[in-house]
Amino acid sequence: MKKQTLIFILAILLTAILSTIANAVVPNDRDYFYFERGNYQYIFPEEHKDLAFKISLLNEEITNLYEQDFNWHLDGQTSMVLTSSKNQIANAYATILPFNLTTFFGGGIELIDNFAEKSWVTGLLTHETAHLYQLNIKRGLAQTAHSLFGNQPFIWPFMNLPFFWIFPSPNMLLPKLIIEGNAVLHESRFGNGGRLYSGEENALFFATLRSDIMDKTGMINSQLEFPYDHGKYLFGGHFFLYLASKYSVQKVDEIFYHHGDNYINPLILNDAIIKALGLDLYELLNDFLTEKKMQAMEQKYISSDTAILATTISYSPMNKVNGQILVMANNDGRSPLQLLTYNITDSSVVKKEIDLPDGKVFIVDGRPVTATASYIGKNNTIEYSLWEDGMIPLPAFNSKAVQDLKGQKLLYVDVPTSFDTYHLYLNDKLIGETNSSALLDENENAYYFKQEGNTRSLFKNDTTLFSYDGYYGKLVEITNDNIFFIASSKLGSSLFRYSFATKKITRELPFDTIVDAKVIATNKFIVTEVTASGYEYKVVNSSEESIAETPFYQQLSIDTNQLETLNKKITSQDNPPEIKKYSPLGNLRFQGWNLSTVLSNKNALSFAIASAWTDPLGQNIVSLNLNRDSIDENNSANATYYNSKYLLHWGVASTFENNYSNTNTNDLLFSLLADLPFFQRGNIGASINSKASINALDSEDRNWIISTSIFKTKSYPLSLFPYRDIKLTLGAEQVDKIEQKYFAAGHLIYDLYKENIFSLDFELQKSNQDITETGYYENTIPHNEYSIFNPEANNLFLRTGVMYQLVINQGIYFTKFPIGLRRIIPSIFTCGYFVNPLAKSYNIFTGGVGLDGEFLIAHNFPALLGVKLTREYSLNNELYGELTFKTSF
Repeated sequence: MKKQTLIFILAILLTAILSTIANAVVPNDRDYFYFERGNYQYIFPEEHKDLAFKISLLNEEITNLYEQDFNWHLDGQTSMVLTSSKNQIANAYATILPFNLTTFFGGGIELIDNFAEKSWVTGLLTHETAHLYQLNIKRGLAQTAHSLFGNQPFIWPFMNLPFFWIFPSPNMLLPKLIIEGNAVLHESRFGNGGRLYSGEENALFFATLRSDIMDKTGMINSQLEFPYDHGKYLFGGHFFLYLASKYSVQKVDEIFYHHGDNYINPLILNDAIIKALGLDLYELLNDFLTEKKMQAMEQKYISSDTAILATTISYSPMNKVNGQILVMANNDGRSPLQLLTYNITDSSVVKKEIDLPDGKVFIVDGRPVTATASYIGKNNTIEYSLWEDGMIPLPAFNSKAVQDLKGQKLLYVDVPTSFDTYHLYLNDKLIGETNSSALLDENENAYYFKQEGNTRSLFKNDTTLFSYDGYYGKLVEITNDNIFFIASSKLGSSLFRYSFATKKITRELPFDTIVDAKVIATNKFIVTEVTASGYEYKVVNSSEESIAETPFYQQLSIDTNQLETLNKKITSQDNPPEIKKYSPLGNLRFQGWNLSTVLSNKNALSFAIASAWTDPLGQNIVSLNLNRDSIDENNSANATYYNSKYLLHWGVASTFENNYSNTNTNDLLFSLLADLPFFQRGNIGASINSKASINALDSEDRNWIISTSIFKTKSYPLSLFPYRDIKLTLGAEQVDKIEQKYFAAGHLIYDLYKENIFSLDFELQKSNQDITETGYYENTIPHNEYSIFNPEANNLFLRTGVMYQLVINQGIYFTKFPIGLRRIIPSIFTCGYFVNPLAKSYNIFTGGVGLDGEFLIAHNFPALLGVKLTREYSLNNELYGELTFKTSF
């Protein structure tokens, strides 16, 4: 690799130095408690106290196994957080920055079928703990650097010395294919099911391979093509299953141990694979793809001659209501979702744009609503509910994961009591625990699957109707004569039928690509078929004679079914630890510190020292910074504290500056800031922001600013820019006890069509003094600061801007070279600067062009790099250039 390329990458990664975690839980959350066991700290609300103790016991057994598999012991204390039921999110994460931390959310019900797991918590524990071991491994000088500096992604203490840097945690830069693939492997090896057992996941896997669109480059890079990052989990899991079946789980885990030694250049992928397995990564990928593509050729799918009613890139379950089949669809991930309505009587299809979150569609009071989880501003929570147009929740359904709704009968999972095991209710009556989504029949009986070991059983209320081997199966329809459900086939998933009359299971359709279905007539169905480009809705017929076949199940070679053994071990242990109340300030943990020094041409030494502390919930952050700038002859020290535990976010800071040039001036600033997002309803929100500072060494140096903003925004997952975004800010500011300003600012961002972005912005200032600075109230449109133009004195100023941007989603990726290009964004813009517009003093106009590129760093991390060229036409006719950079790492 060229030296310039590596240094460019390092410069990008420097933006992550001393990064701290965001608030892990919603503001105004419940009180938390904690206990310590071994090298772990377990943090939880009162409602999860018993679960936390159970998890701690299971975690000890799993970490004992992982220490052997990864040949590693986690350094430093690890915090594990079980969030309260105010945070109903179907997710979890593990990180080693700012310290070893894993956070679990109790909202997994919407993934219950797809993940094919018996226990949500066990799945999270096996998956996320694998991440901790992967990322924590460091060897050689990386260990030394970690012991000196703490948790840092990158250290370059002497920047004059090339290649004198260290990545203390090199595994952080491994591609998702390796990181997530290995974790998916681990979640499926304990007898808890997992995504490698999921029929619909396997259907997608083989459908993508069969189309021959997936290659080595696609597997390694986080691209913007279907199946997106989902594919890294899916293909990565199967790739690591392929490797583990040949070499053993312990051998493939050695990859992370060997890569932990690549602390100078962690972008080298092949070295660790060769050391662990003795073979080249790219040869292994070739062999894997060749073998699996041959298998995929046997997958049966619906004929291409069959009419496609609609397509979508994200799966949503269909629902049958009053002779219609309803489903949400989005065919590009960059525009509003559509509600598809299929009329069973006349076979017509109606598509309507609607502002609903993705989820299963129901009809309440004649209006379509969807079942999912989202943010409820009034309650300041993230909850499951039914949502109507405008992203508005229906309060009667809050904290209920609605499964079915017929008349006055509501079938739902009570989310607050279902962190691990899902409690199914019919109205207010507890039906029992479920391991699947659930349905009602016309007589309002509840149907659902339960899992016992590797046996999946279908229940009607509290009675078992049938069972089969496997972890995957979801109900799609109950009729008077049959139960239709999706289950695994050898190369994916298909539609199966249980007959009440014969009490037998048969396969209804021959295809291996069916992930959902609804009956529209005898032997006639509308189905959701997964393809290499998304999901397609089609009408198909089944033969009058069903296929004599039951759901496919084959235990994975790496599945040692240890969960039952582990559970037996932990039930015999009953030593509850001492529980303490969690305090964000009392649980501050040192993240680390960083040192950077530069020696100028005049042998003047400049340096920066930065350090930070935060707590595992991310509710408060402390930072200390020391800087010496020998070029500007300036010393500074800064201490900040920021608290985001409550809805009112606030912070304090103290900064000392000393200019040791001829003037030898000192400043000692004390600052206070506060932000209050006081309103949120659907896509509309409002906030108040304020900041004040005083210089203890200069009584005239007093400043404050206060503003209020109202906004409405709508974004989609694959879009680079908001689809719609409008914001208005009004405020006042005082500078140095002399200048009083009033200002208004705002912007409009509007997607005309398929990421053709039109933007407007404005900034208006009125002051009792001459205005010499602009640009920090509103920055949507690229513009120069007003002071650049050296204008005449004024106290009223208006700037407006217009911009057009085109997002070209055409990527260029590489298998070995660690920088790719995901999309480019050319732009054209103009700004008008109106000085004392009421008096018509004079105007300034600028115009410019820009080109931005969203690059992919280390196959995984997006970074936006751009250049803007602006010409001023009214005063000096000068050309100005600007380089912009932004990363989400």
